[in-house]
Amino acid sequence: MSDWSLAQSYWLGLLPLPLLLYQFRRRTRAHWPQLLPKLALRFPALQTLNLGQSSAQTDNYQPQNERTLLLALLLFIFALAQPIHYSGASISTDTSEPVDLVLLVDTNITMVIEDYEVDGELVSRMELTQQLLSRFIAEFGGSQMGLSLMGDPPLHWLPFTPDREALQDAVTRLRPAIAGRLSDMAASLQLVREHYLEAGNLKVDDEPQMSRVVVMITDSSLQLGSISPQQAATALRESGAFLYVIAIGTSGQDGAHTLASDTNFVYEPVDLRLLTEVAQAGRGELFHATDLNAFREALEQIETRHRVTPDREQEPKLRLNRALYPIPLALGALLLIYSLLGPSLRLRHQA
Repeated sequence: MSDWSLAQSYWLGLLPLPLLLYQFRRRTRAHWPQLLPKLALRFPALQTLNLGQSSAQTDNYQPQNERTLLLALLLFIFALAQPIHYSGASISTDTSEPVDLVLLVDTNITMVIEDYEVDGELVSRMELTQQLLSRFIAEFGGSQMGLSLMGDPPLHWLPFTPDREALQDAVTRLRPAIAGRLSDMAASLQLVREHYLEAGNLKVDDEPQMSRVVVMITDSSLQLGSISPQQAATALRESGAFLYVIAIGTSGQDGAHTLASDTNFVYEPVDLRLLTEVAQAGRGELFHATDLNAFREALEQIETRHRVTPDREQEPKLRLNRALYPIPLALGALLLIYSLLGPSLRLRHQA
């Protein structure tokens, strides 16, 4: 690739005009139009002065001035074409990986349960989810993300956006029961399909890095809708998405009784078998976040699986460039001034 280029090369189409003007002036030796009125000088002995008036006053055609003017016009046209010199090393464009990710976060009432420990303190499932999702959003290298709430009924919270700050702000505003005390898993998956996937042209056989990813974070296994969660997950897959499920909370009956006594409401433990079937129907995988590290590792694995290794040879690049149009513009201006003032300067020198 050449180190020189013209940003607006179509201006070079004007180059024949100064040449035609020069040939016309050379053939006709025509006078330039009088732009300013002539100055009158009153002096008693003006007729006795010998100002060397000759053909210079009656014929203002001078080949040297005409060539200077021609060169000035050519330089102006070249400046309009905007010459550029590429300097320095090429830099890669800041392109994101072609991955769109939807976060489907459960907000049922059991998200208030404090069964996770962070730095020696108990935190609720919602607080832990918010902390880890904020970090995950900040480190996500994909194109854009969306956020929906798993509830009864579910809510479409934030459409696809590349704005990480808007996503983190939306996550910090999540609250248990914001979308109802229970969660309709199938309806939530249908909502994701309607708002994020139906407008796309993805196929089932698309490569993982070219598809959209749905991450469902839930501690519920209730089936409230008319269709099963497995059917809703299959519909997601047919729309070209990958569905990953992160199950949070206890999965044993002992833990369920303890939590029920502590929170004064009945809590059914997460059904890992059902969530595994849902994840497999969505050609994804189930992760059980039994503790903080397991939750964090689940998010990292999901992102790693859909991370694209860029092809350095085909990666779009930007080349550092330096605009050079001021140089011919300045030279043309100097030559134009010289062509206009040149005759006066030479007459003064002769005098």
